[in-house]
Amino acid sequence: MEDVAMRVYGVSFLGDETRAALGIFIDGARPLESVIEGCVFNGLHTGMEIVQEIPAVRRCVFENLDRAGVVIRDPGGKALEPGDLFLNGLALAALLFLARRRTYV
Repeated sequence: MEDVAMRVYGVSFLGDETRAALGIFIDGARPLESVIEGCVFNGLHTGMEIVQEIPAVRRCVFENLDRAGVVIRDPGGKALEPGDLFLNGLALAALLFLARRRTYV
């Protein structure tokens, strides 16, 4: 999802036993207008990696992940650590790790 607004509903992002894949990469200003809802992220390295603006994420399931459900990076590329806060345009966000367990958002 690169600098576009879209609605992603009911999609299953499925990896394999290596858990090396990324579910969805989100970058740019337009994803702020996007919604990701009712999706399943399973068997992946990371469910979502977000670089700039943060879309609405509703009722998604993250399970059997190697690293994290959601990773938020600053535009400089550094992955934020749990508890880090940043202001990026209108988005104020904290990194939320949802790894290695069944987690609903």
